[in-house]
Amino acid sequence: MKVLIMRLSPFRDVVKSTPHQFLYGECARVLPDGDIDFVFLPNAAERERLSTLRGLRTGLEASKFDLILVSNSYAVELVNLPSMLRYAHIPYRHSQRVPDASAPLIVMGGSNAMASQGVLYSADDAFVDALYFGEGEGNTTRLVSALLKTPRNQWRQVLSSLEGEIDGLMVVGNSHTSVRKAILPDTSHDWLSTARQYLFDSPEATTARLQISYGCPYFCTFCFEGWERKPYREVPYEELERAARQLKRATGSDTLEITSFNFNTHHDVVRLMGGLNKFFFRVNFMSQRADILAAHPELLPFEVAGDKRQFTIGVEGISERMRAYFHKNLDRQTFLKVLDQMLSQNIREVKLFFILSGLEEDEDVADFQRLLESIKKVREKRNRGIRILCSFGLLVRMPFTPLRYAPLLLREELWEPVVEKVKRATEQGGYEFRLTYPYKEYFLSQALVMTNQHVAPALEAMADAALVYDGSLPEGAWELFEELFPVTEDLTREKPEDWPFAYGFVDCGIPSKVLYSRYADAKEGRQHSTCMGGNCQGCGACDQRQRETLASHTISMPGMMDGRALETLMKAKAQAKPFFVKMEIPEQYTTAYKETKAAYVMRTLMQAINQGEEAIMTVRDAGFDSLEMMRWWGDNWYAVYPFSNDRRGEVVRALGKAGFAVCETVPAQNFLQVEIVGEREQLDKAARRLLDGMHIPYILGKNEGKSLYGIPPKFLKKHIVESCIVQGNVLRLEGTSKIQFSPLAHSGLVAHIKQA
Repeated sequence: MKVLIMRLSPFRDVVKSTPHQFLYGECARVLPDGDIDFVFLPNAAERERLSTLRGLRTGLEASKFDLILVSNSYAVELVNLPSMLRYAHIPYRHSQRVPDASAPLIVMGGSNAMASQGVLYSADDAFVDALYFGEGEGNTTRLVSALLKTPRNQWRQVLSSLEGEIDGLMVVGNSHTSVRKAILPDTSHDWLSTARQYLFDSPEATTARLQISYGCPYFCTFCFEGWERKPYREVPYEELERAARQLKRATGSDTLEITSFNFNTHHDVVRLMGGLNKFFFRVNFMSQRADILAAHPELLPFEVAGDKRQFTIGVEGISERMRAYFHKNLDRQTFLKVLDQMLSQNIREVKLFFILSGLEEDEDVADFQRLLESIKKVREKRNRGIRILCSFGLLVRMPFTPLRYAPLLLREELWEPVVEKVKRATEQGGYEFRLTYPYKEYFLSQALVMTNQHVAPALEAMADAALVYDGSLPEGAWELFEELFPVTEDLTREKPEDWPFAYGFVDCGIPSKVLYSRYADAKEGRQHSTCMGGNCQGCGACDQRQRETLASHTISMPGMMDGRALETLMKAKAQAKPFFVKMEIPEQYTTAYKETKAAYVMRTLMQAINQGEEAIMTVRDAGFDSLEMMRWWGDNWYAVYPFSNDRRGEVVRALGKAGFAVCETVPAQNFLQVEIVGEREQLDKAARRLLDGMHIPYILGKNEGKSLYGIPPKFLKKHIVESCIVQGNVLRLEGTSKIQFSPLAHSGLVAHIKQA
């Protein structure tokens, strides 16, 4: 059974995300590593010469795989699904593939799954054979395992039978009375760290990601994370520490990114920041709630002590009225209090993110101007030099949120008056105005997630016209979509409570009447408190146990001793003095990024000593990193940083005992033996370029098929190149670490380096 994991964006755009890694881990629980492959949207250059879509690892044609698992992360990315099928020579429609017993099964999930109705041709036909709604932990393995146990010619019947057996699974062609969104019931352990890791070659090779919670306990009316991702659940600290250790050992990462909708809602946020910094060079905590910072002023200096220097505040509404409409529970006074606290700290940058609904009025803009004036006063009082950025997004109404009932604005002329007024106010306030995406991209995204029509023919037409989303929407894409599915009053008007939204059969745990009630509250500016640490607000997402857990939830705040301990830890990390280890980089890493090589070094060193994840903080290339370097493998020196100077001697002794060459400093003039393989003419040219680039004269002599580049004694004394010979298909250089390889940096040649 061969499985292809498909991402609908280029690798460069999704390398920082985890869905493909998660799906690999789920499949690897029951399949051999060699039977799992990946494919990403080819970039523009690759699309020009593409004959068929192939797996990244095996080179196998996509159409030859048995099962394709598609991850759809965001709305406009869905445009690329039919293009990927076209590149793979796989028929677009489920109905076209059913008669072909060899056609792969295609199952799609992802964070945009519950807004992915753009895949549908009809109630019984789609680009995919099945959709998956909700959290896939365990269930993905269960699906793959069920197919694996069944003869290939019975897979479609088995897949059909699994609807209702596996929560979240909707099989195209079945009659759906109700499909319940899948919720991970037990978050007592981390799924990603316990699964096999696939190590991608990328600039992100030294970064791992750890999810600390699921769902969100808040009720922002625009936010699908707070509605379709409920209930809120946390992974306990002890499990997160174990997972962090495992991730570091498995990946060789030195940076950990914490994944959570709001990291500062976690009960053990203080232990997390202090504890995880003991295993990683850098720990990045991303999104957090401003109102929690305001209510707990002791948390902000603790975060700064943990080396957090950039903060983002999701202000969302530009005025008090609009923030109430968005149910942010963030009034002007609270926001300014948080900003004042931030600017009192030693930080570099604050990003303010706002959402424009298109419903803003002149008084909202005036309120925004007053807010900017207040921000200016805080800045002048606390930190004149700090960088404050203002970013604006257009409100995307999502289908399982209260604002799904709100009218849609799908014409530029409906947006421009509001956008221009806010832009003018922002620039007059002394800030740059940044709009996160262009109008037509917004229109297509909004239409795709809110339509209840079967718009797959429009996406098919885009694929036939070679229109793909690769960082931006190509010219003519929105116009083609609108030509086939015109924007109607039915789509854009305010929706009644009984409006037939797409995927109405999906039970997300929150009744439609609750969503409509919250929409009515939003229009009246009524806000509700969170259930976290308070009373249940009756949305219906939680069972009794979850309600009790949420009501009793508290957030542990740092005390004076916690702050001092974290400061001491971070200071020790900053002052750690490296030692140097000679490493042999295997040939398989010849073309790898420097981060991939560093991750290999980290893994190798940690495996050699007990508790390596607590001993080795990070490694840095000390030989070639600062040079413009050609492709290489072989010996190199790496700077190894312990977590503190107190542990330095212990780590040095452990690595020495394990057989590594360890030095206090990199030898000033390492003796190098370099072999470069290629065609004879190419190698002679390379030898001349190397020597000319270093201004080393030579006398070329030829003897018995050899090219001997004789170097005058005067230049031999400089201890750069001592000999240079081309024989057969090998260029051999001997010299010191002063050799400059930059003349061959883009030659495509590969150097095998041995160091004394």
